[in-house]
Amino acid sequence: MASEQTEDPESGDTPQTELFEEETVVFAHGETAVLRITPTGGECPVCAYPSLNKPAYVQDAESGKAIPSFEYCPCCDTQFGWDDKVAPDAPKNALHRIWSELRRKWLQFSATEDQRQRAETRFGKNVE
Repeated sequence: MASEQTEDPESGDTPQTELFEEETVVFAHGETAVLRITPTGGECPVCAYPSLNKPAYVQDAESGKAIPSFEYCPCCDTQFGWDDKVAPDAPKNALHRIWSELRRKWLQFSATEDQRQRAETRFGKNVE
């Protein structure tokens, strides 16, 4: 588990430390993604907001496929399972492309400097 400071999307405050576990989930079209999960939620795969109330996706034990939370990220406003919906016959890198495009738009139009730095720390300097 990795230790991270959680941040309030409005104020930028870091009220507590969360411990992340990385969980690999498989999507219906065959793509896999490693998501960071906490005991109380998870990290946004688009903007790296560390304090989602629920993980963006969880692995369904019965089907073996990722199930979206349909929650909104309070930082980048992505609704998981809607804004990043991928068809079952999509190419295996489709979801990561969608997340990258959502990230690029968020960084271009609404991210603060602190949020940009957090995304660069998580996804690398080439976040756009």
